[in-house]
Amino acid sequence: MLSVATTIFAFAIDPLVAHYLSLQIPRAATETMLNILASSMLAVTTFSLSTMISGFSAATSNVTPRATPLVTEDRTAQNAISIFLGSFLFGVTSLVLMNLGVFGEKGSFALFVVTVVIMLWIVVTFLHWMDHLAALVRVDVTTARVERACLDAFAKWLKHPHFGGRPTEEWEPAQGFAVTGAAQGYVQHVDVGIIEAVAARNDTVIRLIVVPGSYVHSRMMVMESRDALDDGEMERLVEALTIADRRHFSNDPRFGMIVLAEVASRALSPAINDPGTAIAALAAGTRLLANWIEVSSEKVTSEPLHPHVYAPGLNADDLFDDLIRPIARDGAGLLEVAIRLQKMLGVLALAGDGAHAALARKHADAALERSLEALSLPEDKALLQEVARDAVPKTVP
Repeated sequence: MLSVATTIFAFAIDPLVAHYLSLQIPRAATETMLNILASSMLAVTTFSLSTMISGFSAATSNVTPRATPLVTEDRTAQNAISIFLGSFLFGVTSLVLMNLGVFGEKGSFALFVVTVVIMLWIVVTFLHWMDHLAALVRVDVTTARVERACLDAFAKWLKHPHFGGRPTEEWEPAQGFAVTGAAQGYVQHVDVGIIEAVAARNDTVIRLIVVPGSYVHSRMMVMESRDALDDGEMERLVEALTIADRRHFSNDPRFGMIVLAEVASRALSPAINDPGTAIAALAAGTRLLANWIEVSSEKVTSEPLHPHVYAPGLNADDLFDDLIRPIARDGAGLLEVAIRLQKMLGVLALAGDGAHAALARKHADAALERSLEALSLPEDKALLQEVARDAVPKTVP
């Protein structure tokens, strides 16, 4: 649409440009450039598409298929393809209009200028696209994408720890009425506003049981209402859940932890044997967890946005399990990975004034036990035990 609009714009302003500048561009000059655009840009677009697909495939195969959505959502790639395709359409449209005599026999100065600008834009875009494509296949770039996506998901939970409602721990244990009937799949999003509206309309309170990342089915209780609701209201509650075939990063920090652990596990496989990438993925996960612990440990009291809704928060045990356990398992036999894991757990033990020190200590002990079983040299075992003794404190002051 923009390519066609550009051609129309050039036609509209051409009389004004000719009147004020008194410049004429031979028709052949403009027509030659348009022929180049029309004949070459479709091939460039096809080449760019095939290169983009190859780059996406390489990026995800080097890291993990779960990172594919982050790679394919890349705005730079989409913009480059749209510019190349739009340039082709602009060239074809302008040639057709010129041959129909819309721009007259003397040529169009405005169309010539627009064509030159578009060709320069194509050159700049192509150079930027090639540079971006070279970075796209790098493991560290894809890992950084995962970290940013996970950081955004954590930020949403930190802003509204219980979806803007009350903590589940405050829910009275009285028997409620189960809400079931959800489609089978993973919860990607929860519209708490709908749940709040239903609860307020019926003068009741509702407990949300599932969170983004939970796998649900039709017989599973996804919510609980203190009072009985009619079928219509039950359906509205179920409609508040966005369910899909796979998990997504946007509201699911645990999924980000799982993907980072998969990056590390793949790097530690015998076929790749890249402990440096595993350590980088572990460091990314540690930064995310430490930041979440620090911010969430700050006690901030405020009135809930949705006072009729009770919802769970993030579970530290699950987050630690998702990130630490796979790396401890697959990196047990590599001394450098085992040492780094102990040091990172030491960082997590001290985060938030030791809010989860006991949990970090538990994982450190389990990882140490795995590594002592996997390592063969006594010197390596002694070094790891010394590091573990100093890295993760038994108690936090």
